[in-house]
Amino acid sequence: MRPLVLIGIVLALLGGFVLVRGLSYTSKHDVLKVGSIEATVSEQKAVPAWAGGAALVVGLVLIVAGAQRRS
Repeated sequence: MRPLVLIGIVLALLGGFVLVRGLSYTSKHDVLKVGSIEATVSEQKAVPAWAGGAALVVGLVLIVAGAQRRS
């Protein structure tokens, strides 16, 4: 399988997953440091749906481009 098609499949699957199920990640920030005492905040952030849609479209374009190069 060509690398272009493989990358396209991975992007399309990831984009579809983000659109259907959503994807989030945790970000930690130090808010206070006094001597040996630290305070951190964990914040849950979601990947926007437009990013999933963009990944899906780019993945489909790569699959088509990779299939046309093969012919």
